[in-house]
Amino acid sequence: MTKLSDEAQAKLQEYLDEVRSALRGCLTVDADDVEHDVMEHIEGELQGMQEPVSRGELEAVLSRLGSPDQWVPEEELTWWRRTVRRLRTGPEDYRLAYISFGVLSIGMLLGTLMRGPASYFFVVFLGSFCLSRAAVSAAGSRGKLGPQKWLICPGLVPVYLYLAYFLLLFPMGLGGALGDNVIWPWYRSLPRSGTGHRLGEVIVNLSVATCALGLWLIALGIVLWRWPKLIVVLFRPFANWFSRKWAKWMMLSGFVLVVATVAVFVLFGIP
Repeated sequence: MTKLSDEAQAKLQEYLDEVRSALRGCLTVDADDVEHDVMEHIEGELQGMQEPVSRGELEAVLSRLGSPDQWVPEEELTWWRRTVRRLRTGPEDYRLAYISFGVLSIGMLLGTLMRGPASYFFVVFLGSFCLSRAAVSAAGSRGKLGPQKWLICPGLVPVYLYLAYFLLLFPMGLGGALGDNVIWPWYRSLPRSGTGHRLGEVIVNLSVATCALGLWLIALGIVLWRWPKLIVVLFRPFANWFSRKWAKWMMLSGFVLVVATVAVFVLFGIP
């Protein structure tokens, strides 16, 4: 047996005690056999090292050997120990997926019970989103997310919906404000046409907002036609289908909205 320093010997005994504690009550694995295998492995790793072996050198060997509870068969672990094992030793993307879902669930639960402010939920969603995106990136080399999508998507969807809402509807808000403060006062000051038909304030503001949306879709479509991967990266993994074809449809939709708005104003008395 390779000679160990006092600190290394104490660390080894601590590890063996943890192994025996983990195997207590285990029906299919004998603790003595496991301890014998562990000692053989450690002895082989320490061969050729200068004696006495230090605690740091032994800890490096034990780290490669793994945690004490890894010797317990999966089917004999309690549910919470199985979860901890998967978080600690499973593929990195699965660990991130579990953590993301856990952050989201615990954060929402605590926020509901404590009736925290809206900013509290924002921080929770942002943290879960970052972890979910990291999990998506970690799974990228294997392509599909598989079952972990049910853990990842809850952290992504709220942020993506807000981002899509902002990208598509914020021009309507700007257009509505422009219509209410500029276009409608100007339109109201125009002399009444011979037919007497005029647009109401709501219709004017809605038309201006629709025109603003159309112009925005044209501009956004041009950008995405040039760089279609922007949407794929921004909304990963939900927008892998996006291509230049959809950017063309976006430009066409914007053009139709602009033409329709101009036609409405021309028909109802704007010179």
